[in-house]
Amino acid sequence: MKNNIKEDKKLVSGYYEHPDDLIDAVRVIREKELPIEDIFTPFPIHGLDEIAGLRKSRIPTLGFIFGLIGSISAFGFMTWVFTVDYPLIIGGKPYFSVPAFIPITFEVTILFAALAMVFGFLIRSKLGMGAKNRIYDKKITDDHFLVLLKGDSSTLLESAKQVLSATGAMDVKIIED
Repeated sequence: MKNNIKEDKKLVSGYYEHPDDLIDAVRVIREKELPIEDIFTPFPIHGLDEIAGLRKSRIPTLGFIFGLIGSISAFGFMTWVFTVDYPLIIGGKPYFSVPAFIPITFEVTILFAALAMVFGFLIRSKLGMGAKNRIYDKKITDDHFLVLLKGDSSTLLESAKQVLSATGAMDVKIIED
């Protein structure tokens, strides 16, 4: 019979004061092939995602697809309305006036793309309503950098602690998540 109790995950955390120290530590951690759970920074550090081995985000692709859907929908709807459903000659323009459709098509394209990217980001980051995100320490939102490493076994926990200490982490702790 399966046990319904969720096992606690053990993590090792290390704090750094400077972004350069964090980047050097992540390089060493990747060389040692230790599993990185997450990296928390108070501001974006350009190039950290490549160093940490994260794959490229698919959110721009989502924005392009939904922008394309929005532009086709807007242009198709205006074409149908002004040529089939309710044809009116407005200001001497023909029924099918492409230049008149461009501004609304552009605005609907941007609207669909922006909404898709916002909701895609919220879903992917698990930041929607009812999200239970854990703040490991208040200092990481102000001026400190944190690296969380996974530790499934006691030997992995100890090696993670040693690597973080060797890279100059200020405070190395084992956290049960």
